[in-house]
Amino acid sequence: MDQVFRFAVANSGLPLDDAMMLAVRQASVNPARALALPDAGLFPGAKADLVLLDSALTVTGVLRRGAWVVEPISTSV
Repeated sequence: MDQVFRFAVANSGLPLDDAMMLAVRQASVNPARALALPDAGLFPGAKADLVLLDSALTVTGVLRRGAWVVEPISTSV
């Protein structure tokens, strides 16, 4: 999925910020709606699922139901 995400951002023809927002929506909100999942969000106490990406849009961490299943990788220089 990260490869598809990178492709969508790189080939959208939009400014980077707009391309990122569109790719996030396409990879999360739209599929959730298509599956008729209830509205959700990131808020204190939520059992969140998310993927942490670095500046190259490579996966550096995975949070599943509020717990890290792939610990974030430090990319500080």
